[in-house]
Amino acid sequence: MNCQNCAAPLTQSAGPLRMVCTFCHTVQTSPDLTELVDRVRVIGERQGVPCPTCDGDLVSALVDAVRACYCHQCHGVLLFGPEFRRVVEARRAAYSGPELAVAPAHPIELNRQLRCPSCTATMEVHPYYGAGRAVIDSCAACQLVWVDRGELTSLEQSPGRRSLPILETIHLVADAEVSQML
Repeated sequence: MNCQNCAAPLTQSAGPLRMVCTFCHTVQTSPDLTELVDRVRVIGERQGVPCPTCDGDLVSALVDAVRACYCHQCHGVLLFGPEFRRVVEARRAAYSGPELAVAPAHPIELNRQLRCPSCTATMEVHPYYGAGRAVIDSCAACQLVWVDRGELTSLEQSPGRRSLPILETIHLVADAEVSQML
């Protein structure tokens, strides 16, 4: 398979959904996947901030009823940190399909430097070892998380704990009980 940007060969990285170009070092998903790979619903309102990966315009979107920003060009998603965690954990708890094998991240992924679309500081690049495995980019100051196309699905389908944390389960049960009383 070849890179969509420069046509150089691609190398598998961190599972079957993610590939890294051996020449221009872009991270991309397999081109045979549909636009719905991460199940992002695009609303389309321009957000006035550039994509940290490709400088395209970010637009408003929903990821499981959580507000996010989405890039039409590279298909990446920007989420508020606590909501990113909540989306990943809820998707993992609901997922019942086959688990994807997890491969080590390609070194190129760990060396890239993206600018936070909010404060323009360099985002931290690190493996996300919560529920699932992926390399994510985050800005601690702005509490934003950038995930490339396919990373939400990779986190959802990778092996590991599938249940919601006990405190969130207690809050969900309490919220449901309060809703029934109203």
